[in-house]
Amino acid sequence: MAPPVPIQEVMLHRIKPSPAMLIAVLALVMAMAGGAYAAGNLINGSQIKKGTIAASKLSPSARRQLEGAQGPKGETGPKGDTGATGPQGPKGDTGPAGPQGPKGDTGAQGPAGEKGEKGAEGPAGPAGHEGPQGPAGQTGPPGPQGPKGDTGAQGPAGEKGAEGPAGPEGPAGPEGPRGPEGPQGPAGPTEHNYGVASLFLDGSKVADVWSPTIPMDNNNAAMASGSTVVECSAADAPCTLSIRGVVRSDDDGFSGQAGAGLVVTDATSGAVVEAGQTPPNPTYGDVKVVDIETVPLGSGSPTGPADGTEIPVTFTGSGELPPGSYVVQGTVEFFDFS
Repeated sequence: MAPPVPIQEVMLHRIKPSPAMLIAVLALVMAMAGGAYAAGNLINGSQIKKGTIAASKLSPSARRQLEGAQGPKGETGPKGDTGATGPQGPKGDTGPAGPQGPKGDTGAQGPAGEKGEKGAEGPAGPAGHEGPQGPAGQTGPPGPQGPKGDTGAQGPAGEKGAEGPAGPEGPAGPEGPRGPEGPQGPAGPTEHNYGVASLFLDGSKVADVWSPTIPMDNNNAAMASGSTVVECSAADAPCTLSIRGVVRSDDDGFSGQAGAGLVVTDATSGAVVEAGQTPPNPTYGDVKVVDIETVPLGSGSPTGPADGTEIPVTFTGSGELPPGSYVVQGTVEFFDFS
């Protein structure tokens, strides 16, 4: 129990007592004195020592009377310093999962990541269905000629082909023995007509061909053909080819026509370089001929770019040859359309 507090000390800590409070204290003292007297031990105020009656000895009503009115609220004192942070409390239990929210908008595509390392090759898949055959490609240029293969077994004889054009007239053989005189035949034409053509490279003659007698039937031709090798040097390139021709005849009034065709191949690879022929002539029903000069039987062949008549040839290309060695194959046909 706390020690008793002297009345004087209590009074010092209170506000100044009012007259009503003094009367109440006096009545209290008298009541206490009266009780003591009834017990045979009267106690007067002189017998009470100062500071000997504790507040706990007073009745509740007396203590209430000793209390003054509550004073005004004092000013708020300054804020104290923040205390030290207490220890972190234990982690609470995980709450139940909330409902799934709505799907957010798709974000912008991020930059492409770095290419990963090549994975292991997987097993081959099953073969797909065979697709339709594609269109045929363009024919490529002819390749170089391969080595000659072994001779194969002889096949069965083929059918007889069409008769080819007559070759150039060969040299006359030795005169044979005179045969018996045959019966006299009908009178034939008295003219002797045949064609002569010359091939020129850049205006210089490189070859001649002769035809047999020209048929005087307004239809068939006397053909002359041959081939030769020409060289086009780098200094002369590009080189051009041309043909000139005449008809030799013992008839000064003979009027003949001629047309030509040329094929030029590379002498090494055999590849076709140029090809051409005389263009159609509407005067003769688009037959590919031109009128040609007639000279006496004893005349020579054309030797220069001004001799005879040019037999024009239109080439599929430019008609100009680059430097190189070439094989020229030519055919000239002579007609009598008079």
